[in-house]
Amino acid sequence: MTLVPLDPTLRPLPSTPAQSGVLKTLAFFRDPDFARSRFEGYGDVYETSLLGQRTVASCWGPCRWRTATVPTTPRG
Repeated sequence: MTLVPLDPTLRPLPSTPAQSGVLKTLAFFRDPDFARSRFEGYGDVYETSLLGQRTVASCWGPCRWRTATVPTTPRG
């Protein structure tokens, strides 16, 4: 396996303080402006937790956004 050096200009993703993400998940489904307000506060790409899963949310264009679950790897 070849390791690639990290780019020193990379910064960590902005992250919400959500731990379990249960309240954020409820807000996500109840409030149509939830995603917009989060992107305004955290930027076009940020990390959060929805139903206990680490999730990355990204936004592009006026009304298009997507989430992706971040796989967890065992530490050891």
